Amino acid sequence: MSTQSTEITFNHIFRHLLELTQLNEDPDTLIQLFNEQGLTIDVQRIEAWTKDYSDPSARRMPKMMFCGFMNILMNIKNEAQLKEINLFDLRGILEDIREAEVV
Repeated sequence: MSTQSTEITFNHIFRHLLELTQLNEDPDTLIQLFNEQGLTIDVQRIEAWTKDYSDPSARRMPKMMFCGFMNILMNIKNEAQLKEINLFDLRGILEDIREAEVV
């Protein structure tokens, strides 16, 4: 039996969003984005907040930091939209990827 928690936590959501945005591969950018929100983080906090609570080195991501991260995503989306870059827009994605010609 797995010791991993089945509870959905800020840590789980944060980890998945980092993977989805690939910010898990660019901690410097992630740290800068948090700093721009007036929030201080470091690599150790990122690592601790992306672990399951069953891991002794995990730390619960504070609600304030999680909300800050969600604000970061919205701010980046809005900033990109000003430059006509559509982040997170998956409308019509199935047609685009399934009907695209393979070169």
